[in-house]
Amino acid sequence: MSAPNSRASDHSARRRAQQQELDIVDTTGAVHGPVAIPYTFLLDRDLSIYKIYNGWWYVGRPTAEEIRMDFRALLSRRADWWYDKTPSPYAAGASHT
Repeated sequence: MSAPNSRASDHSARRRAQQQELDIVDTTGAVHGPVAIPYTFLLDRDLSIYKIYNGWWYVGRPTAEEIRMDFRALLSRRADWWYDKTPSPYAAGASHT
């Protein structure tokens, strides 16, 4: 019975260490102690970060529509997603060649 509890505590310790290493810990709550700040990352296909959202509940979190529009803009930068070799008008920074 101690093995599953041991694995769970090891996992929790690794998560806490990763949160500290990434500097995503909110320590302002006097009642609850350190809490990880929620982040949402949108990654390009080369795993570079395209956009970062961070925040709690309704402040700072992306809506489904924001994520959809971000993915649309991200994909429109790729020529293999264009129709008739023409980039979409919402493709910020897309080349027209």
